Amino acid sequence: MMRRSQSKRVRGYSLIELVVVISILGILAVSASSHYLDLQKDARSSVIVTTKASMRAINEQVHLMTNLGYVEMRIDTPGQIGQARFLDLNRDGIQQKEQGEWGLIWLDLDNLDMPDALILDPKLKVQFEEQTHLYVGFDRQASTIKDGNCWALYVQPRKEQDVAEYHVEASGC
Repeated sequence: MMRRSQSKRVRGYSLIELVVVISILGILAVSASSHYLDLQKDARSSVIVTTKASMRAINEQVHLMTNLGYVEMRIDTPGQIGQARFLDLNRDGIQQKEQGEWGLIWLDLDNLDMPDALILDPKLKVQFEEQTHLYVGFDRQASTIKDGNCWALYVQPRKEQDVAEYHVEASGC
């Protein structure tokens, strides 16, 4: 007789209780997905800011190498003083780009060689504009990286007294 009374007390969840739990889980899922999308935006923005910092750090290393004597003059460019220098890491007087001996513009890395100096994720795109501008960023379904508003910009010097410029646009990330 005791067993019979215990079995009457055991029961499952009602339909209403299950519907309430599923509704609560649905609300949590919707709120978590919006937070997840914000995390993606923050991650892309962080990649862009880090790319800008990497471009600046590369040029700081180039300046250090300049002071240590790792810069050579090109013989074949006598009329182009600003573009007549390159990194000579093994000090053999021969520029070997595949070994990281990139060209310099007024002792800053040439924007054409900057993508080779950076280790870029395949999702990042590279766009050159004018002779001096390099955009690195996400296109975000725009026609160009610049239009996607999620990029880091490197502007190499135009004249000897100019300094390299670095900018970030993350409003479209």
